Amino acid sequence: MRVADLEACVVRVEDAAGRTWGTGFLLRPDLAVTCAHVIEAAGAGAGGRVRLTFHIGGEPVEAEVLPDGYHAGEDVAFLRLAGPLPEGARPAVLGPAQGSNGHPYQALGYPLDGPVDARWPQGNIAGLVTVHGWPIPLLQIQGPEVDKGLSGAPVLDTGTGHVVGILTRYRDVKRPREATKVRYAYVIPSDILHRLRPQEIPLPSLGETGRPASLAVPI
Repeated sequence: MRVADLEACVVRVEDAAGRTWGTGFLLRPDLAVTCAHVIEAAGAGAGGRVRLTFHIGGEPVEAEVLPDGYHAGEDVAFLRLAGPLPEGARPAVLGPAQGSNGHPYQALGYPLDGPVDARWPQGNIAGLVTVHGWPIPLLQIQGPEVDKGLSGAPVLDTGTGHVVGILTRYRDVKRPREATKVRYAYVIPSDILHRLRPQEIPLPSLGETGRPASLAVPI
């Protein structure tokens, strides 16, 4: 994937009234993913419905939150699309989070903090860390541009061209003797998506170079 391909897979997650609550992205032509807390904020849950508006345009698509695809512990929710995709929409291509340490990343999502309708966070991937209260290790990334509304956004490792996870939250830390805060952002590794839904979400293994092998997008 290239950075421009993010525009083809990213969706705005909305409630029935058209209010935006977060971001998601396409995994297959009929399957998308976002964070479970985004679905909760939109007033839905397992078996509920939300509206998805693609970044590239087109009519909004209704989607069902799969009853067996709502995982509050991992903060993941899978959505089954009920309508056709707009022209140009394409699923993301995933790769494992392992081996992404130090690589640059790019994301795309919808901030709730001001007049802009989209934001392109970028920076470097640090690596997997254990976060207190989480059942799984998360991927830590530089996060000064990450804010509310970007939860559910795909994180593209621009070094490998694969999406390695989903933005889930951030934390501001003030260091001693410093006036400014440092914002760290955290990402649910793509490996978790494969583990939760292995038949629908393939994941290439790392090759000899440490990079994921190429993988055709399922249709």
